[in-house]
Amino acid sequence: ILAIQVENEKERLRVENDLVRDLKEYLGYSNLAKDFYVFTYPDKLTSKILDTQIATEYLKKSKAHFMIYGNVSERFLENRNNYIFKLHGIVRHIPISSLIQKNLEDDFSRSLPRRVVFEEGQEMLGFEFTTEVTGYVIKLIIGSAALVSKDLQLSYSLLKELREELAILPQRTIMVEEIQKRTERRLIENLSYKIDYLYYQYSKTRAEERLFETESLLEELATLDSSNVFMLNSKAVLLFKKKKIEEAIKTLESRPVAVARLDVLCKYNLGFLYAYNGEFDKSLEMYRQANYGTLEGGTLNDIEMFITDEIEKNPSLIQLIFFRGLINHKVKKDSVLAKKDFEDFLRISTEQYFKNLRQLAMKYLEELEV
Repeated sequence: ILAIQVENEKERLRVENDLVRDLKEYLGYSNLAKDFYVFTYPDKLTSKILDTQIATEYLKKSKAHFMIYGNVSERFLENRNNYIFKLHGIVRHIPISSLIQKNLEDDFSRSLPRRVVFEEGQEMLGFEFTTEVTGYVIKLIIGSAALVSKDLQLSYSLLKELREELAILPQRTIMVEEIQKRTERRLIENLSYKIDYLYYQYSKTRAEERLFETESLLEELATLDSSNVFMLNSKAVLLFKKKKIEEAIKTLESRPVAVARLDVLCKYNLGFLYAYNGEFDKSLEMYRQANYGTLEGGTLNDIEMFITDEIEKNPSLIQLIFFRGLINHKVKKDSVLAKKDFEDFLRISTEQYFKNLRQLAMKYLEELEV
């Protein structure tokens, strides 16, 4: 919905011919044109929309999803006649947390041109600028609202289309740069949600094909943020499943220093990879560092299950039994499972290859007996 107040007939014609018409045309060229229907409120409705609360009520009554409201006025400033645009926007979405709501409102406030002033005689360029930016913001905000409403496909299509449009603009303003930055940030969230969902399916079914479905998503995510922690961890898991162990290790070792200090999951993943590769000292150090951090609920269970899967597939990787016991003992504080792991490891391992790990296993068993 467009609800732009005007002061005279000249302004009304400008809004209808230069803003509304061009905005409809812009959205009509979209690959998602069928998802848009743009209409304008008549003057008697537009004049009643004085603030966000009233605008929200009218948006609900109209059963629409998005509204741009505000006014165009002519004012004599600095010895010149000027047009002044004041615009605001609201969007409907499913109930969301206050933090997500704040982020969505921030997208609005930082990207929508709240106040645009242009001289008489330059109004065509002014209306053109306002139309273009408003069109970009409509795609950004609806794409963002679709994202928080979990309509990932609509969100992805809008945000990707907008990013491609902005990337080829010959001239860039600070406002356009801000819109592009926020578009890319939302695309990163979208791709991360999709990857996370595939991991969730894998954790429930143990179907490894779900992990391989993440490959193209990870490649696109890397083009947006090559140091993204979530991407690096997910890529390392995929590389491991493709039997590219050294490449998986290098992927995690190459993460930025600031990330390396804080990312606990990355340390657990590296600890596992080092253990798998027979680099026991490095593995012990990674697990020691990881023990000082915290993980989201359920993640430790996923890590333990991942290790268990590999033990079942590769019984010769005796060391993994020890490191699973280490997690159960030091992190999960599950004395029953830890005791069984250490006892099993001591029973089937040899002094020749696992001298240091055997000594640690015996030490930990003594701790468990106390």
